[in-house]
Amino acid sequence: MFADLLTCLGTGASLAEGRRRDGVGGMNGKVLIIDDDPDFLAVLQVGLERAGFAVVAAEGGKEGIRRAYETQPDVIILDLMIPDIDGWTVCQRFRAMCDTPIIVLTARTGQENVLRSLSLGADDYLTKPCNFEELVARIRTVLRRAGASVNGGWRTAYDDGNLFIDVKDGVVMRRGETLHLAPIELRLLLYLVSQRGRIVPHRELLTSV
Repeated sequence: MFADLLTCLGTGASLAEGRRRDGVGGMNGKVLIIDDDPDFLAVLQVGLERAGFAVVAAEGGKEGIRRAYETQPDVIILDLMIPDIDGWTVCQRFRAMCDTPIIVLTARTGQENVLRSLSLGADDYLTKPCNFEELVARIRTVLRRAGASVNGGWRTAYDDGNLFIDVKDGVVMRRGETLHLAPIELRLLLYLVSQRGRIVPHRELLTSV
């Protein structure tokens, strides 16, 4: 995909030029990219800015969640293989925070990875390497499905009067008492919250969490 992007951007494009243009444009919406490869991030940022998007980049799960909360993007491009928090957990956090479209862009192949990502709330799934024009088309498609403005519904916490979850930091309290959950317990709770209002089958929990 790196080569596809370079070809699409033109042989004279430079990464430094792309970084200087950060925040320019954005008439097509704001895109948050979460990936652990800085070169890939830089090139993809240049390409998407030239396609008319404003771009925010993050190199890890925690940084991605923080940047999402700060910038409230219109669409999120998420790699599954990222440091500190895996992409599936990040996807769950986002689904508890917002309805913003998520496109998984990863080197992980296999139907089980696709199904797990979609069951956790991802809207689309692409494997690396992929064609840059196809990625842009899919971004525009999920934005059309989401409607005009999707970033107004961001939530930083879940609170039903009994259970409180700070989605951004993963802090959980019940009746004012802090609960110390194992990572898989937190993933399970976040998934149940993201699916609130419906009965979640046992098999779906096993597959998703």
